[in-house]
Amino acid sequence: MNKTVFAKQLKLLQRTHGALIRRKNRAQKHGNGIFDRYLNPVLTAEHTPLTWRYDLNHATNPIS
Repeated sequence: MNKTVFAKQLKLLQRTHGALIRRKNRAQKHGNGIFDRYLNPVLTAEHTPLTWRYDLNHATNPIS
């Protein structure tokens, strides 16, 4: 994989991860009156930082 394709894919990953992190989470309308349930999960594997999941260095990335 050349550097331009690598950079393009990295930018796409960063954009989608940023959108996920900035997403507002709203409480569901019908709750039990004690606890609020939310529409989106609070924490998933996709919320982890990209540096924890991927090798972002083009020179050492096994796919490049």
